[in-house]
Amino acid sequence: MSSLFFAFSLKDRKTSTSLIYAALIAISQVIISFELLSLFKAIYPVNFLLCNALFFVAALILYSRHPGLDPGSIQKTTVSILLISLKRDKILLFLSVLFTLSVLISLFFVLFVPTNNADSLLYRLPRVAFWIQNASFEHYETTSLRNLVFPINSELMLLWSMIFVKRDYIALFPSFFSYLGCLAMIGVFLNSLKFSAKRILWVLLIVGSLPILILESSSAQNDLFLGFLLFTSFYLFLIAVKEDKHLPIIFSALAYAIALGAKSTAFLFIPAFAIVYTLITIKLKRYKYLLSFILCGIAAFILLSSYNYILNYINYGHVFGPASIVNEHVNSNLKLLPSSIILYLTYFADFSGIKAVEHLNPHIVSLFSGLNILDAVHIGKFTGFNYRIQENFSCFGLLGYLLILPFTIFALTKIRSQNIKSFYSGICGIFLILFMLILPLVMGFSIWNFRYLATAIILAAPVIVFSYSKKLSVYKVIITLIVAFNYIFMPLFMDGKPFFKVLSQCRNDLRLKNEVDFSIYWREYYPLKYAEEFIPNNSTIGLIFSETDIIYPFIEANPTWKIKLVRYENLIQDKKFDQYDYLITAGNIQSIYPLKNVEKYDYYINPTQRSLTFENNMVKTFYADHDGKILFNIAEKPEKMVNLVEEEKLLEYFVKIKAVSVRTQHKPQDRIYWIYKKRREE
Repeated sequence: MSSLFFAFSLKDRKTSTSLIYAALIAISQVIISFELLSLFKAIYPVNFLLCNALFFVAALILYSRHPGLDPGSIQKTTVSILLISLKRDKILLFLSVLFTLSVLISLFFVLFVPTNNADSLLYRLPRVAFWIQNASFEHYETTSLRNLVFPINSELMLLWSMIFVKRDYIALFPSFFSYLGCLAMIGVFLNSLKFSAKRILWVLLIVGSLPILILESSSAQNDLFLGFLLFTSFYLFLIAVKEDKHLPIIFSALAYAIALGAKSTAFLFIPAFAIVYTLITIKLKRYKYLLSFILCGIAAFILLSSYNYILNYINYGHVFGPASIVNEHVNSNLKLLPSSIILYLTYFADFSGIKAVEHLNPHIVSLFSGLNILDAVHIGKFTGFNYRIQENFSCFGLLGYLLILPFTIFALTKIRSQNIKSFYSGICGIFLILFMLILPLVMGFSIWNFRYLATAIILAAPVIVFSYSKKLSVYKVIITLIVAFNYIFMPLFMDGKPFFKVLSQCRNDLRLKNEVDFSIYWREYYPLKYAEEFIPNNSTIGLIFSETDIIYPFIEANPTWKIKLVRYENLIQDKKFDQYDYLITAGNIQSIYPLKNVEKYDYYINPTQRSLTFENNMVKTFYADHDGKILFNIAEKPEKMVNLVEEEKLLEYFVKIKAVSVRTQHKPQDRIYWIYKKRREE
């Protein structure tokens, strides 16, 4: 409410713009509140409420002295126009009904089905839980470095709710609202260019049907949140330059600054935004706004997004974190750039929900392997065309090559157009095309990068306006059928959360279902079930897990437990055994990111025994690249450190109480989870 009064006290009289300001102010309030509380290690519900009470009082005072837009005057001015358009175009009416049903299904998932996405269980939700536990953003010991070093603004949108309920009951709402917010921003942008209601609805219904957007709308991913912020920045910059106003430029810079603190992908969009903003200022000959945007952006970044980058620099000497995690995510190789682009373009042929295409994949992989294109794969394994309905793999569906790519390229030809509507819509194609070049250039090819295209397509969405035709054609019918297919199949038949199967499952069990195959559980399900039964309340449990082992279900399982993530080398070297009542180990190795640069490897291959010999017997550690290859040359960049977990060292202070052997379909090798209990003092 305070953000509305702040926004309505400003000079802008447009309802849509005032609501955009209110959204950005609300996000900023959350960020500032938690940053201030973190400085004093005071992230508690009462303190957060107090901060927002102060904001509310300030907003009321400001509004009473500078009344602007009346909150009661907000009218649904476009509803009647949209309804008339739907009545006149039966295709749009049909698709709007499917859109509504799809949104309702997504809302059901948001309300009743927790996320089982690996990234969310590995670091997004755990980092929020540890902030609440520690009452601060201060870095802590962890086995998952992403808990610490990644930008924090998107997770702060989860923290404001979880700080009160200590659960993830409403943690998926930010993505859901971001989905709707992105569509609203696209509609506002096209409406400002005076496009017809039918054309606007056509664009919104197509964009809203894209598999990647539907799937992320009920997840804890942050690509849609980033898309909302970046598109908001673009729209407000355009309004500022067109209408020669300074207020929108401040909020445009604010939106981009928040985005830089929400997800590092925002940095990859800087070249595209630089070009687009320059073209806008050249078109209107108002160059001062470019400088104003930069200066306001720097100030907003320092205030709202620099917190964790500063912590990274203090702790690791680099704003993005230790060299190991930077090396894994940055893989610039000009020689492999063409191959990387080809692999990304292959995923524009997205067959989400059409499993028959699976039979083509061995031939695609064989062809690409023969052409050495697969040399560009940095992380993961290329398996051919996607057919899964899953947020990590699905992209644009059948519309990738039928609509998205051709009209994005066509839009670029409109940049030189004298028609102002065509020009402003056409420049949006730059966002997708340039991102498709920057992404492989900076990060190489990885199967885990496809979801970043969700942000890119939101920015490029206005190019779809060129595909609309009033006449009923074969092409329009085909696009309509594909959009209808997406709205029906994507929300109902997700691989990790099939609608009709989740209805009969317990909420906590749903969280532990594998995100790719609903028929199996994550491996951590089995030791957790034993721990829930035998580990008492108020216990401190140390998890000696690897980087890719999921964490959050242990935090949710029992609110009285205190969960800590244990780096084995710290446990042994610092002898911190008294801090834990129980330990749980995941196998006999712990693979994690090294925190510091390694000066020498204290191991070598023993030619007699054909095994590794370690010079340091306290903690036996070797280093590897992202493929798991053991490194011996110090010049090679290690991305993983692997600790050998020796049970005899743990048995000096703990006793074994349970071994849980796990074998799953996707990881058929056995893994034994050992649960240790602290020895009682004699």
